[in-house]
Amino acid sequence: MLIVSELTAKQIKEMVIDQLKTDAPDAAEHIPLIKMMNGLSSVGFPLLVEAVHEILSDAEYDALMSDPVESVFHRVCSTVVGQKVEIAEQFGNLEEEHLFNQFGILLSDLETLLPFKSLSRFEALQETIWLAAGRWLVDKVKLEQDMRLRRILINISDELGHWLEYDTDRFENEWTQLMAEHLRLACFAGGELHVLLPSNSNEAGRKQLMASLLLTDLRGLQRLSIDGREDVLAWISAYGGYADGPAKGLNELESIDIKALSDEQLRRVDLLQRSETPEQRRLFDLIKQGVSQRAIRDPKPDDLNLEPDSDAYLIAQHCRATITEDIAGEQFKFSYIPAGTFWMGNDRLRQKIKKPFCLGQTAVTQGQWEAVMGDNPSCFEGVDSNLPVEEVSWFDCVEFCNKLSELNAYEPFYRIGKGDQPEVGVNIGANGFRLPFEAEWEFAAKGGQNFKYAGSDNLDEVGWYIGNAEGETHEVAQKKPNGYGLYDMSGNVWEWCTDDYDNPGQHRLGASGRANRGGSCRGSADFCEVSFRFRDSPDYRLNRLGLRLSRSLA
Repeated sequence: MLIVSELTAKQIKEMVIDQLKTDAPDAAEHIPLIKMMNGLSSVGFPLLVEAVHEILSDAEYDALMSDPVESVFHRVCSTVVGQKVEIAEQFGNLEEEHLFNQFGILLSDLETLLPFKSLSRFEALQETIWLAAGRWLVDKVKLEQDMRLRRILINISDELGHWLEYDTDRFENEWTQLMAEHLRLACFAGGELHVLLPSNSNEAGRKQLMASLLLTDLRGLQRLSIDGREDVLAWISAYGGYADGPAKGLNELESIDIKALSDEQLRRVDLLQRSETPEQRRLFDLIKQGVSQRAIRDPKPDDLNLEPDSDAYLIAQHCRATITEDIAGEQFKFSYIPAGTFWMGNDRLRQKIKKPFCLGQTAVTQGQWEAVMGDNPSCFEGVDSNLPVEEVSWFDCVEFCNKLSELNAYEPFYRIGKGDQPEVGVNIGANGFRLPFEAEWEFAAKGGQNFKYAGSDNLDEVGWYIGNAEGETHEVAQKKPNGYGLYDMSGNVWEWCTDDYDNPGQHRLGASGRANRGGSCRGSADFCEVSFRFRDSPDYRLNRLGLRLSRSLA
């Protein structure tokens, strides 16, 4: 049994990792851990912050954490202070002194009981950390003469003392919940929370986030940000509570930064502004404040029919999920792809997309290629140049990406040497256009759904392949898009990826095989499955091999 007074960050880290290893990342068994960390986040307990920071900093532990777990871990490490509300004085000076001293005694009693209690692994972790945090808070009051914190501890002491006298079972078994409830008001840290919404296909992750109450109880937060392509408003209002009342702490927030909203969601946001419900108007104001702090994504979302000088129009400019770039006389449309976790490939390896990015809604067309490169290498040519470009090698594609970046004043992603088969390096931090990495491609192709092909289990609905294409490519965006608004990710043309095929996720200099994905108009249905991988030499050209553009987002 650990000695609470001698607890170290290393021991906390080991206990938390052991807890994470007990079940699958999205398991319901981790919900109590999320709740515990959320309750502790506003305290800023240094040993816990150090332990959690080390876990987040080590990629070895990425596979252990679900999106809600990672969200709450980041909140624990947030140094942003919440909005502090005044704590009323309830007792006289002598009684305050008694209750404050009693708090330390009660912690000692609970620590004495700890070795004799029959606790699960998690319960032992929870009680140990709360006892250590409680000791630290007592010392903090004495050192800093923090009267507000002192009153919080006094209020806890008053209730604990009452429980000890009249309900010992509650005293022994519910004291951590009482600590968490009162110390949400501490607001020393944890004032910022970034929530990554699980996709519709991740039912376990959705249940975990719902039950964790991260978006139901917002007390102690100053800033909330939400990433995902699901129904963001439903998470804040339905699960956060307009059926049972608005989410707790909504009035204490300064801003809600929603990373992406579909056109349908943007129209619903516009309705919030005219709502008769004060909480919904408050929600609108928080979203406006949050998104307006970021760079404009779509300067002219005029097709949404919003008033150009309205607040809803401003919100659409900053967080519309469709991104349009006008370059070289051509229009390039991209979809915002959120960060997220998914099971990749037939081997079902757990992969984490750590940062959002944008991906072309269609493969690059012949018209787009010719506008940038000055020629059209394609075998199949259409009347209006909306056929996908093909007969392009991997080397051709990275050159196209760099030229397009330069035309739009972006920093080129690739460092390209000389010759027909140049050495190609990458600038990972660059904001220029690039080919997607394989994990990004598959994550986007799934579109937050759980289909065999990109957008459906029926390939005829979403893609051109040997069964319906009649041996040739077809104009882009003629079939149904997937959940992220992406067309033709199954069939029509294979699409190059940045990766070295033999080392997925890596760009290796001089790799002999580069990955391509998606299948083609002359391939079987199996090749069009979102999990199917293929490779070709980077200098290879084929009349059904093209590309789709990607770009990292800040």
